[in-house]
Amino acid sequence: MEASASGADLGFRRIELVRITVDGECTTAEVTGVVHRYPRTKRISLATAARLVAAGAPMSLQHRTESR
Repeated sequence: MEASASGADLGFRRIELVRITVDGECTTAEVTGVVHRYPRTKRISLATAARLVAAGAPMSLQHRTESR
């Protein structure tokens, strides 16, 4: 995805992936992309993740379970 209003607001020139992780009762989101020519991963809110995905960014959804 090329830089969009949402990605540019975060400082990203290009968004590579929005990753949402569900780990038990906790759900987190992070975005990976290019900032000033360097790759970077940053934690973001679920609302921001939803906006980026709605704008066309690729998404990865991971479910982590704890084995006992």
